[in-house]
Amino acid sequence: MENRRKRTQQDDIRLEPYVSKGVYTESGGIRPMPKRYPLGIIKVLLVSIPFLYLGSLASKYAAMGLEKMDVFIYTDDDDNDDD
Repeated sequence: MENRRKRTQQDDIRLEPYVSKGVYTESGGIRPMPKRYPLGIIKVLLVSIPFLYLGSLASKYAAMGLEKMDVFIYTDDDDNDDD
């Protein structure tokens, strides 16, 4: 069991900087502040917004193609017709 744990730790050594080890060191000292990445949210938005837009365009054109081939036709079923 101990060998397996050591082997797993060696395999996961690349994740070492990203794993939280708590606030205190083994000797009782306080660890330094975690590393901050500048403009992190902006980078996420710069990647996610264009791909969300491209995905919406792809689904829009796929729905238009399905409607043109009469595979899927959108009908607005209104069950609240009291007339």
